[in-house]
Amino acid sequence: PLLEYALGVVNGSGPNKADDNNQKDYIGRLAYTLPVDYNSLFRELKFGVSGYKGSKNLTRTVAGTSVVAAQGKKDRYGFDIYYNHAPFGATYEFAEGRDEVLGATKDVKARSNVLTAFYTWGEQWFASSRAQAKYDDSWPQSYQLFARLDSYDPNQAVANDKSTIYTAGFNMFFAETTKFQLNLNHYKYQDQTKPSVNELLAQFQFGF
Repeated sequence: PLLEYALGVVNGSGPNKADDNNQKDYIGRLAYTLPVDYNSLFRELKFGVSGYKGSKNLTRTVAGTSVVAAQGKKDRYGFDIYYNHAPFGATYEFAEGRDEVLGATKDVKARSNVLTAFYTWGEQWFASSRAQAKYDDSWPQSYQLFARLDSYDPNQAVANDKSTIYTAGFNMFFAETTKFQLNLNHYKYQDQTKPSVNELLAQFQFGF
């Protein structure tokens, strides 16, 4: 589609957390795909913006007990770029969080950047191969190599707290929602007292 949009009004204090106030949070997203023909170099180039306007409890300690003193800001803003011109593709996501702190004159600002590039080969994504798949049959397999840069700064007012993850990965798709993934992650911290960490991660994802 040329334009995509989503709107929402939700309760809650975030994923896997119980609702702890009576406020509503508002969500919005708008995405625009360039209107070009199939053979264009810019086919499947999409730009998106997102926003989350929320509230959270601001607490203080009274006689050793944490009590709610007021409602504060919990906002999220972001934009993203998506490009998938088979077999190559890339995505970029930027997000900023602004959280109010009780008694502070400025909000706490956190920022995140994620850049991913990938190369895909195999028959699964071709319409001629997809038409051969059946519900009781395995799909044609596809494979994907990808590289990712993921940086996160939890508080821009604090120095040396930024972390970056470099990932080299491999995906094997058995179906559109079923894949095996192998990741090699390298964690690097701006704080020189924290050593870098390497991680090998394997996971299997199944959907129906």
